[in-house]
Amino acid sequence: MLQRKELLQGPEGERHASYRILRGVKNRFGSTNEIGVFEMQETGLKEVPNPSEFMLAGMPEGASGSVVTCSIEGTRPILLEIQALVCRTNFGMPRRTAAGIDYNRVNLLMAVLEKRLGYQLSECDAYVNVTGGIKMNEPSMDLGIVMALISSYRDLPIPEKTLMFGEIGLTGEVRGVSKAQQRVAEAKRLGYKNCIMPRANADSVKGINGINIIAVSNIREAVDVLFIKNNKDLISDFDAAIQMGLDYVHTHSDLEVAQVILKQFPDTSLNDLEKVIERYRAIDAWPKTTNFSKKSFEHLQNIMIENEVLEHKVPYNKLIYEEK
Repeated sequence: MLQRKELLQGPEGERHASYRILRGVKNRFGSTNEIGVFEMQETGLKEVPNPSEFMLAGMPEGASGSVVTCSIEGTRPILLEIQALVCRTNFGMPRRTAAGIDYNRVNLLMAVLEKRLGYQLSECDAYVNVTGGIKMNEPSMDLGIVMALISSYRDLPIPEKTLMFGEIGLTGEVRGVSKAQQRVAEAKRLGYKNCIMPRANADSVKGINGINIIAVSNIREAVDVLFIKNNKDLISDFDAAIQMGLDYVHTHSDLEVAQVILKQFPDTSLNDLEKVIERYRAIDAWPKTTNFSKKSFEHLQNIMIENEVLEHKVPYNKLIYEEK
């Protein structure tokens, strides 16, 4: 018994694409999760021998919010593109949309990001889509969804030819999944160079050469790999800009600093702003360099707690990234 449905549907009013998917819903001799992908041609339905290539056709290059993951349908690994769009909401209630994946799962993963990494996603609209019109609910797609959300939120693209998979728990850990070897082999066959996967599955893929395996234990490690180590030039430029600001503060008077930043505070007078800068200088709020030591971090938190801006202290190693 087979259930037929359209694999690709364009926006309303446009012509539907010619691809179809056949999914087994009852099978006495095998898995009911097996699927067949076909293309409607003039002579009838023709099999698409490589669904992964079809699913990734037209994938944008260098675009933020776009991630490739791998799902298992029956015994077949299929590479899929997950796209996410995160933007500030214009309403009191943020809008969330999920196409091709469970809506509640997306909300859960966003809650994990907010709790474990501190991203203020509760103030953002979020749209997540599995391209190709296919519906997938395998937990192994969690890591791809999370990294697509972060990529869009930070507007930083994922490095090309990078694939990732792994289930994410409520504490932010990346849990192992089944058939990791098949997933990595499929990625290698399609020319992917990097694979980010659960550390629990790392031993099972040691025999596969020609693809760089990056094992992670939690989402913070995955963020370090994708957005910190791969954007060192951007981080270096940002660090240099902050250092220029610190140098200016320490070589100019309170009045001169106030005059420069006055445009950023239209509701504050020059005299009040000068007094604020004087108080900041008095409590040594501005360090000499961008090297944020643990002592400086504790000093800043003490100031924030005294002024009732911060309720409790945050561990240094939880917020400050130290390159190893």
